Amino acid sequence: MLDFLPLDRLPENLAYLVYSLRQIETVFDLLLVSLTYFGILILVRRSQAAVLLRGILILALFAVGVSALLRLPTFTWVLRAALVLGLIATPLIFQPELRRGLERLGRTLGFLQIRPTELVHRVVPVLLRVTSNLSQRRVGGLIVLEGTTELNDV
Repeated sequence: MLDFLPLDRLPENLAYLVYSLRQIETVFDLLLVSLTYFGILILVRRSQAAVLLRGILILALFAVGVSALLRLPTFTWVLRAALVLGLIATPLIFQPELRRGLERLGRTLGFLQIRPTELVHRVVPVLLRVTSNLSQRRVGGLIVLEGTTELNDV
């Protein structure tokens, strides 16, 4: 326990304090890595990327196992080079999934924006008038409302 009163134990107390802070830092570090890993799993879960990632992982584990078992130096060098190329190729291969994940993250943080209620009050009467006009004429219509994502990209 920390006892800062006696000055002769000050180095021990400081060492204990630094050790305690490093433990907190380690817990925070592990928590951050776990949350990042979990977030990536959530983004990849039900997509084509999950199947592709599983195939790459199985192939990599098999190649590393063969390389370690048979002690093949050239093959090990090729695997290390492939790892570097794989890190560079990953954003290119998973570009659609990365884009989708970043868009989802942007939409999730979109709740921080303040929506103008006056715009909603102007749009609702117009929608009612348009839909009743279409209904009276017995004509269908496609109505698209812009939410948090602008429709300029569509």
